Amino acid sequence: MEAGKMVDKLKEIFKLLSLNRQLESFVKDDEIAILATDNKTLLSTISSQLVFPINLEIEKIFEYKSSLKDDFVSFEPIETLIQDLSQRDAVVSLNHIGFCYKTDSQTQERQTLTNNVSDSNWHLYEENSNDQAKWYFIGNTDYWNDPLIELLPVTDTSDKWLPYWLPHIHVDIDTKLTCEEIESITKRIFNKSNVVPFRVTAIDNIVYTIRLRLGIVSGVNIDLDLSTNSRNVQVQRQILLKKII
Repeated sequence: MEAGKMVDKLKEIFKLLSLNRQLESFVKDDEIAILATDNKTLLSTISSQLVFPINLEIEKIFEYKSSLKDDFVSFEPIETLIQDLSQRDAVVSLNHIGFCYKTDSQTQERQTLTNNVSDSNWHLYEENSNDQAKWYFIGNTDYWNDPLIELLPVTDTSDKWLPYWLPHIHVDIDTKLTCEEIESITKRIFNKSNVVPFRVTAIDNIVYTIRLRLGIVSGVNIDLDLSTNSRNVQVQRQILLKKII
């Protein structure tokens, strides 16, 4: 897999996101640099490499890749979206960056992640999942408003839409907007593209996240998630996330 192309695309997306003042700190010298409050680096890039805080390689977790050919939306509507959100003062912060990938055993993957995180200065958490993936997070919820890394290992590959979401990377942004506001804004801005807002996280009829599938690069789908004002980040961090280690 040409991981470098995918990482370069991710860097370009973060560069566009950094046009917003709430997100500008996550890019430094054209590289992704996600730092915690205590100044430890959670995730970064060096040239075309993605650097994790634990023993984790992008080529390994994305060994299984989609069969779809490279196809990505123009950067123009993404930039327009960020400008629109900025004018509304609608962005809160970066919530997390997630990596969804295929694994042979979720049980074994949990143990592997536990072992890897135990050798680091970070913590591993789990949140109850409402889909076929497990929801693991790496970070430190003592600083509850800091970004996290999410890892979503999947074993069930029977979904007919599988190539469009497995594997994928999603960048999740907290906003002050309602579900309906996000859908209205994104439909208007992306009306000349194949990007269609999708209610990816809805629990008990409450929509927490709207997903924009921006495209695919080197067999990896890349999504931008805009979370609604229904999400309570402090509650999610301090109550819903259960510490594993």
